[in-house]
Amino acid sequence: MTGKFRRLCSLMLVFAMLIGLVPMMPSAAADSFMDPYLAQMVEWGFLRGDIQGNLRPESNITRAEFVSIINRAFGYDQVGATPFTDVEETDWYADDVAIAYTVGYISGTSANTFSPNWEISREEAVVIMARNMMMQSTVGENTDFSDGRELSSWSKGLITTAAAYNLISGYPDGTFRPQNPMTRGEVAIMVVNAIGTPLQQAGTYNLGNVYGNVFITESGITLRDTVIAGNLYITAGVDLGDVHLENVTVLGEIVVSGGGVSEGGDDSIVLRNVEASTLIVDNIKNQQVSFRVEG
Repeated sequence: MTGKFRRLCSLMLVFAMLIGLVPMMPSAAADSFMDPYLAQMVEWGFLRGDIQGNLRPESNITRAEFVSIINRAFGYDQVGATPFTDVEETDWYADDVAIAYTVGYISGTSANTFSPNWEISREEAVVIMARNMMMQSTVGENTDFSDGRELSSWSKGLITTAAAYNLISGYPDGTFRPQNPMTRGEVAIMVVNAIGTPLQQAGTYNLGNVYGNVFITESGITLRDTVIAGNLYITAGVDLGDVHLENVTVLGEIVVSGGGVSEGGDDSIVLRNVEASTLIVDNIKNQQVSFRVEG
């Protein structure tokens, strides 16, 4: 009996060691939760897979990957010069880094470095998104998350506002973990929650009743006969404008960040018979915006 018992123990030990060598895989529930967000990002053209086509939702996102998503989400496409010596012209992200720097929503990690392959933290990513959405910082302590006091002084106010707008949420234990790297899946969830319905191509749209936000990121768009339950954003991606809203009701805010000064003789943005509680005109570069309100 002693020999049999020893052999049984040995077999159990070997089995336990083999089990320990099997990599832990993300749960099916976690995968299924992120799948719709990732699929939406791909459909919108905001996210691409790697060479094998994998979207890698659990991988931490880099600074270069993040700015490429923000540029596409907001319709930014103006490339300018940068001082970064660690970004080569042949790098896949060279144009996106130049666009982000030109718009002004992100800077380098030093005077002449961008550190494109560094992982971006959760608080950095949320602050960049919030600034592009023209959110204003909330004054006071953050009570949304149990680790609110771990938020940096520069991020606390905007993260509080982002949580109030339901742009972000914490972990099941109530923490936000601001210094943790943000994953590609987490970015997908945040961006999809923020964008809602994007209008990315010139044309005339009648959306009917829309739940969530609407983003206009391209010039030459007319939006008619629509009720928006969230906010309406006219981003700086529209450049000099040519955006018309007709018979549109916005239950949230209208945020106008683009439009420039009209060059064609007419106003860049025309709001005709539009109802909203708040109209915010603001952009990162402090550029002038030309628009007209009728009715």
